[in-house]
Parts: sequence; structure tokens; C-alpha cells
Amino acid sequence: MIRMLARIGLIVLFVSTGSFSCFYGHPTVGVLPSDAASGNDDLQLISLLGLLSTGSGTGNSSTTTVLKFLYTGNGGGGGTINMFTVDDGTGLLTANTPSDIAAGSNPWYLTAHPNGNFLYAIDRSGPAIYMYNVDALSGLLSPLSPATIATSASDSLNIIVHPNGKYAYAGFIGGDGIDMFLVDSTTGQLAANTPANLAGCTGNNESVIHPNQNFFYALCNNEIRRHSINADGTLTHLGNTTVGGQANGLTITRDGAYMFATSQSNDMIYSYSVNPTTGALSANGSAATSTWANEVVVDPTGSYAFVNCWNAGAQVVRQYNISGTGVLSDNTPNSITTGGTSPLHMVIDPLGRYVYVSHTGSNNINMYSLDSGTGLLSSNGLMSAPNSPRGMALVTQEVSN
Repeated sequence: MIRMLARIGLIVLFVSTGSFSCFYGHPTVGVLPSDAASGNDDLQLISLLGLLSTGSGTGNSSTTTVLKFLYTGNGGGGGTINMFTVDDGTGLLTANTPSDIAAGSNPWYLTAHPNGNFLYAIDRSGPAIYMYNVDALSGLLSPLSPATIATSASDSLNIIVHPNGKYAYAGFIGGDGIDMFLVDSTTGQLAANTPANLAGCTGNNESVIHPNQNFFYALCNNEIRRHSINADGTLTHLGNTTVGGQANGLTITRDGAYMFATSQSNDMIYSYSVNPTTGALSANGSAATSTWANEVVVDPTGSYAFVNCWNAGAQVVRQYNISGTGVLSDNTPNSITTGGTSPLHMVIDPLGRYVYVSHTGSNNINMYSLDSGTGLLSSNGLMSAPNSPRGMALVTQEVSN
């Protein structure tokens, strides 16, 4: 059986006409209507990391998923979001016109709503979440009204939307707890849930949701905190699993069988087996990274993992094979240069064809192609991304065949 993933994240949701399946991850991917002007609702929805199937439908009709837009949060004082169109055939980026939009003072992570109609940017200096409508034809963003919602603390770092599109969660690198929001899937507006915050998590760099939608995992300092997701979208803390210091990256395979976390202090990536009934994690080995491991993404089949290492002496993406039991081993070669400075963030195409790495130092994005047979990356060059790009979000679209 092919294993499936979700990161960042990013969360991955796929809803097809007449059937429902769900995948997950972090920076996210949302699927937009292929004909927004006509109001066609007979469409598939996706959020963060991926769609493995490329066709669906009933009778003689079918659709194909294409990669359409990429967005970056520019947190180096730029206070903007860069907007790009993606060539689905090559993975290359083209700056939209206009090329950016205001987003507070320090936007960090971005996430797309599962229906692809809305984008959310968390402002690390806010404290606020900025909310946008996504134009299905141009990819241009426009602020919702109201355009922001406050978070419970400043130094907010990441945001994730539940695959059912009804709930969202925000974490803090400095503040305590996880903020919990209700989401209006029609307007895109966020509203505080009740309670609005679950205390106990500090240093929250990443969060992921299990593909069965029952469990929420938050990477908090040197531990993974496990929660059940209640019917109203609130969280209940279940337990913790210790990981290495400065744990930065967290992702889960699409079938929910394995989870991976990185440690910047230990220069390691750790593998865990996931119990789908209890959500509990059990250690499944580890592998060395280059210095200052940050984010981790996994391809849609769960066969390959990638870690971006942002120390000035490294600045590479490490490449790993994943065995059928979730064990990591170096691919050959085990790394590829990012071609820029401070490669802090990374996102993978939901179809597993492209990987993007943003550089906060050199103000650009490396565009990689992923060989599905070997699990190796090859660079398609660098795309300028002004104002210190950080977190990224991808949006796909369903096109009728």
C-alpha cells in the first residue's frame, strides 16, 4: 500500500465529488475552483502537502490537479506577502502584478484554507493573523473585512487550518499555549473558540494534524505535545514525547503511520511510529542532518524525506530514503546546495514533483524538481523574492479534462 503524507504545516485535504479522502501537512495547499466566475461548486478541495490522485469524477467527466500559486510571508521587516504564479509543467515561478501585498510588520507562516479561497498569515510582531481572499484566476490576494484577528500573545509563529475547514490553530515561539479559532468556510473569517487558548505549549515551531483528524501535534521546545481534537474543534492534552533541543520541523506521512521531527541543536531528524487509535508516538530511530536542521517535508508516497539546514557552513537540503518501517537512511548524494543564504523554510508540491526553499538572507527561492524514482532533487534555478521570504503556501486548482 502506498503511504501518504502531510506536513508543515501545512494540512492536506482532498474532497472529491461522490467520495471523500483526506491527507495532511504544514505550509499548506488549497484547491481553488477551476471556474470561479461561473460559481461551479463541483470541485475538489486540498490543503497542504498533497494530492496523489490526478483524476476524479463521475461518468465521463474527470479533473486534473494543477499547481497554480505560491505565496511567501516576508518577515524580515518587509511586512508583505509575495505572490507568484506557478507553471505546473515546470514548477517555475513568475511574480504576479502587483507582486506583493501588505501583511502587518512581520508575517511568518502562511496557510491556505482547504477550499483554496482564503489565505492566512500570522504576524510574529503583531500579535495578529491577517486574512485574505484568493482570486482563483489571478492568484492575487485581497484583505477580508475585517482584515485581522488578534492572537493571545505576541511572537506568534505558525498557523494551521483543520482539514474540515472549520477550525484553525495558532502557536507561539515566545507566548504560551495554542490559540484555537472557529472558521467560517463561506467568508473565511476567524473567530475565537471557547476556550480561546490551551496553555502548556511554549516555543511552538510547527503543528500537524493526523490524517484521521482525531489528533493534533504541537512541536513545543524539545517535545511533541499530543492532543485529541474535540467535536467543537477544541483540544485536549494527552501527553508528551521528548525530542532533541531546538526542535524546528514536524511532519506526518499521509497514511498517518510515521512522524518526523528535526532538532537544530542535535543536528538530527527523528522518526516515530504513530498509533492511529491513541495517537501515541514510539521512537523509530534517527538520522544525522547537516548543521542547523530546520524544516522537514516528505513526498506524497512517504518514500523520501527532505530537511533544509540553514547554518552558513551548510545551506543544503538533506535527502533521505524512508523504509517501509519508517526508518531513515541517507540517499545518494545525501544533500544538494540551496544556492542562497539562510534557507529557513521549505514546502513540497502536493503531487510530489517540486520542492521550494526560501532564503531569508539572499531574498530568493530555489525551485527544485523531485525525481520520483530516485528521490533526488535538481535545481531549476533561483527566483527573486524580496523582503526576506520565510514561510510559504501553495495553492492548487482542479481543471476539467
